[in-house]
Formats: sequence, structure tokens, C-alpha cells
Amino acid sequence: MLESRINIIVQHLTQYGIDVRVEDSDWTRPAFEHPLLTLQREAEHQKFVILDDALTQVIPSGDQAKPLIAQGYIDEKQARGYRAQNLNFVDEAGNAFITFGNVYIDVRGRRVSHRTPERKDAAAGVSASGVNLFSARRSRLLFVLLTWPYVPRLTIREISTLSGVSVGLAQETLKLLQREEYLSVGPGPQLLRQRELFEQWVMTYPHQLAPRLSLEAFRSSEPGLHVPLAPEMEVSGESALPELLNPSTLTVYVEEFTPRMAVVNKWRRDEHPNVFVRHKFWTDPSSLDIEAPTLAGNLPTVPSTLVYADLLASGEPRQREAALILKEHDERLVRIFRS
Repeated sequence: MLESRINIIVQHLTQYGIDVRVEDSDWTRPAFEHPLLTLQREAEHQKFVILDDALTQVIPSGDQAKPLIAQGYIDEKQARGYRAQNLNFVDEAGNAFITFGNVYIDVRGRRVSHRTPERKDAAAGVSASGVNLFSARRSRLLFVLLTWPYVPRLTIREISTLSGVSVGLAQETLKLLQREEYLSVGPGPQLLRQRELFEQWVMTYPHQLAPRLSLEAFRSSEPGLHVPLAPEMEVSGESALPELLNPSTLTVYVEEFTPRMAVVNKWRRDEHPNVFVRHKFWTDPSSLDIEAPTLAGNLPTVPSTLVYADLLASGEPRQREAALILKEHDERLVRIFRS
């Protein structure tokens, strides 16, 4: 039972961008009553000891291993108690609270899957056929679906155009979403369990989609001052919230980078960049969207779904705090987190 549970939670943690190493696979040995896992993200790593129940089990000492509670399902009341005690946990539904170094994962609201056993991988974002729902290209489509709620009702070709993916991939992904009960079936389809879907998208964003979007990186003595050299240039991250943060970095999204952008703005190559140029892969459905672009200084911002993801992906506490404020006050994010 414990081996099966660990296999499931390893899938969830991997989906959240965590590399997991099981210290030993010999589950028949009594010494592994408390199995050990090593979790790692980039340079940060931490050894954890697996516990079924933190309240009744003795936490093993030594080896500097932190406890990680692994249960079939942890309801919100239990989760609040564990968070209050700063206890790391993860359950088979995918709810998780993991902190070590600058790694912070907090996934809430996941429900126990009632899928058949052969589809358990789908609960971690992988379909029965082994398809990763949160791959870089599928994440593009998910971003568009989550950002503009009417998009699922458009034609496949329109959805393909807005998300910058092929018609075939768009159609395949929509079918996968329906199979995994994230998209209603029938006329007027709409996204279901948006909060769950969005939280998984945000967790995987730094390791799936974001690396594929990087175009250039520079350093500027005044990252807050910039000349918009392309009509489609939009800002994200802390640059999109100058009223909350004093931005020390600039993140811009453009359809195509030209060297003139760097020359005019006096951006220079440096080992420690603070200006990040990324590919704007989506097409704004301006002819359909009644929302006017939000401005940050003299540039429009990317949709708040992407601002939120970029803030959390920064790994900086001050940007994470800003993300929490944005989550509570932005209409689009409020809609997603209440669904």
C-alpha cells in the first residue's frame, strides 16, 4: 500500500517540477517502515522521511531528514493544521504543501479521483496513453482557455490560432481535457475545475512552458525605464505591478525580438541579467474580448494569469507576496480560484 501511494505522489511532485529520488526500492526490509525521499529543484534539495500520520507516528531523528506526510486524502481542515505546524504533506489527490530552500509548493482543492485504476496517471497530468497535459505546447493552449473563458466555445481553428499551436494538437488537447473531466461535453463547452487546472499549470510553468519562451536576456541600469519599440510588446512579472513593487527586473513579451530594442533601451549583455525578453506566443482575441488591456507605465501588461505565474516562478518572496495580493483582487484570478 505504501509503495503504491509513494508512486502516486512521486507523479504529482514530478508534475510540480520537483525531481524525486527514492533512496531505496527494497520495500520488504523492516528498515523502510519510514522510506526516505530526496526532493530537488535546481540547486535546492532536501531529504524527507515519509510518514502516514504525523500525529501518531514518531518522527525519526538523525540524517537531517524532514517529515513528509503522505496520505490517501488530506481535507482542508487537516491541511490547515499541517500548514500551521509547517509540516510538509502531499496526498494521492495532488494536494501538497512542500517547502525547502527557496522552493514553495502549495496546491489546494484537489479532489479524490474516481477514475478507474488504469487512469490514475491522468490525475497527475498524464493521460492513460502517457500524454503530458502540461507539456510546453499544450500549456500554451491551456493558458488561452484559462485566460478567456469563452474560448472553449470557439472553433478548433480559432483556438489553434489564438494559442499558437497546430489544429491537430488543439483538437487532441481538447479531447484530453474532456476525458479528464476538465472540459464539459456537448454544446457550449466550458472549463470545469478551473482552479485545479490553473494551479497545476502554474506549478509546471517554470519547467515546461517558460524555458521555451526565452528569447534574450540583458542588463539595464534602469530596468523600469524602457522605450516600447513594438506595438505588441507587453510586460509581466513585477514590471506589471509597479504600484505594488519597485521593479528591479523587466520582463517583456514580444512576437519577435529585434536588436534595435536593446540598442535604443541601452540593454547590454551581462552574466547577471535583469531584463528578460520572451516570446509572445498567443494572439489577443481583441475582436472578441471586451476587456481593455491593463497598462503598467507606458506598456500594456500580459494577462493576469501569466503575470501571476511569472511572479511565482521568480522564486523571490516579495514577488510571491505580490502574487497573493493579485490573486485576491484581480477579477480574472478571482473567477478562476472560485471555480
